[in-house]
Amino acid sequence: MVSGQTTTTWTVDNKAPHVLDGVEDAYFGWHSFEEVSEALVADVAVGNELRIAKLGEKRLLVPLQGAQQALLSLAECVSKPKPASDAAGLQTDPQPASKRDRLCLLEVKGEKVIDGACTWEPYGTSGPAFQMSANGYFAILMLEDADNAIGYWNETANSVHAHAELGKLSRSGDCWANNDVRMCSRR
Repeated sequence: MVSGQTTTTWTVDNKAPHVLDGVEDAYFGWHSFEEVSEALVADVAVGNELRIAKLGEKRLLVPLQGAQQALLSLAECVSKPKPASDAAGLQTDPQPASKRDRLCLLEVKGEKVIDGACTWEPYGTSGPAFQMSANGYFAILMLEDADNAIGYWNETANSVHAHAELGKLSRSGDCWANNDVRMCSRR
């Protein structure tokens, strides 16, 4: 839609527009918008459609149904502190409200990208979720219920976004796994 530095207007449904300046990321090729307001996030949370436009150019229409994962990512980018949540009442960690040092394994398609000491901590506010991090890599485990989750990871060491999906994971003891992934956190 746009390239280089840009100024865009973001509008949710018929609410007040938000003007954001963005810059294109040289590595990934997408734009970063650093001044995202809490008001825009609140509009997105209850809206049906987001319109992003640059003066005189095409508009991008984004349906907002099922936007929960996008809101988690956006909240992290805005860098607002998030309290731990146990909204579904799942007992997934004896003390989920604090950061823990653990022994961890993140194996993706046979490659062990985390194997040893790591940090294991709560992630986001929309439900039970945890983040494992070590060696410049991190993975996010978003619980659907006590035995099923969806995983994401940054795939490239020191990248700050969990842009690669690990897929649906099933619990087996201290691990979550599917055919390509094993994610384990041990005390």
